[in-house]
Amino acid sequence: GVADRGALPLVRVEPQYPPQAARRGLEGWVQLQFTVTAAGGVDEVVIVKSSNSVFERAAIEAVRKWKYEAQMRSGSAIATPGVQVVLRFQLDK
Repeated sequence: GVADRGALPLVRVEPQYPPQAARRGLEGWVQLQFTVTAAGGVDEVVIVKSSNSVFERAAIEAVRKWKYEAQMRSGSAIATPGVQVVLRFQLDK
């Protein structure tokens, strides 16, 4: 039979550093939750929490571009709700 497995990341786009945060020397993080669709896309992106709202839009825009190999159950691709990630925004030293 076909093995069941979780969603596998294929493409991960790094967020664009918000220019206003870079100018001010701000660093931070954003925790997001989303659904990996049966087609491998990202949907229903929400902010769980963040260190500073200045990073939220960039984090959402990046995660929406991610691609996955969908979770498999009994040989069929299924959506995976409730996936959580933390994106960190750190300036080059």
